[in-house]
This record gives sequence, structure tokens and C-alpha cells, in this order.
Amino acid sequence: MFEIGDYIIYGNNGVCKVVDIGPIQLDNSKSSKLYYTLEPIFENGSKVYTPVGNKKVLMRPVISEEEAIDLIDSIPDIEYDSELTGKEREQKMKESLKSIDTEEWIKILKALYHTKEERLADGKSLTSSDEKYLKATQEWLYGELSVSLDKSIEEIEDYVLNRIIESELAN
Repeated sequence: MFEIGDYIIYGNNGVCKVVDIGPIQLDNSKSSKLYYTLEPIFENGSKVYTPVGNKKVLMRPVISEEEAIDLIDSIPDIEYDSELTGKEREQKMKESLKSIDTEEWIKILKALYHTKEERLADGKSLTSSDEKYLKATQEWLYGELSVSLDKSIEEIEDYVLNRIIESELAN
């Protein structure tokens, strides 16, 4: 069970702070079931209510500072499937994003960085689908690393992108 003040990853809401735990008022009756009240930290004024013990939506604690450093250091060693195309690749990205697994998010970023570079060389831009997955992955990964390392999103983005570029140049 999470505690008030914990930062967690909650489904497709990204990083959220647990601001309350308890029953919530439904219509004129009060439920005895416990709920987390979550505030997505990069969406001002937004709140999410989810039952404690919810099995339908994945949630986990934000990674620690040490885990974040290890993850960033491992970027060159994280491999992605460059052979997937079209619907297969889109399905894989969708599954990876929903997994709330930071290593899977790195795979998406690396694959899309590679795709973007190839398309730019041909005078093209990313497809709207790729742009959608890139944006979501960046928001969730950079948001989590920002909280874990107490750095701005911009600092995290620069650092992660530099690691991806280094790993691409090494290949």
C-alpha cells in the first residue's frame, strides 16, 4: 500500500503524488472502500481517484535516484527491435508504454529516435502515430526521472537524448 506523499506511476497518467487515502463521497452516501486520491504532477489541478488494491490499472512507486542513474547509464546497452514495422511496431510501442516499465520506455525512445533520423534523411518527418508515442513516452519517462533525480524535465531530456545519440553513434 502506498502512503500519503508517495510518488507513483499510475497507468497512463504518468507520475502522480498520493495526496489522500480514504473513503470518498459518492452521491449522498459515503463508501467504506478506500481510495487513493492522486494528483498527476505535470497536470495542474487534476485529480485521480482509484481504489486501493486496484488490479485493473498498473501502478508502482517511482524509481529511486540510484535506479534512475543506473537506467540512464544502461541506455547504450538497451536494445530495441529495429525490424518491426507498421502495425507490429505500433502494437509493440503501445504494449511497452502500458507496461509502465522504464526500460521498455527507453526502447521506444531509441526506436523512434532511429526512425526519426532515417525519415529526416529521406526528407520526411515522423508519422502522427510515432509522434503520439514519442510524446507520451517522453512525458512519462522524463517526468519519472525528473522526480527521481530532482532535476528539470529539460535537463533530463538533454541527458537522455545525449545518451541515446551516443549509443546510436556506437552502433
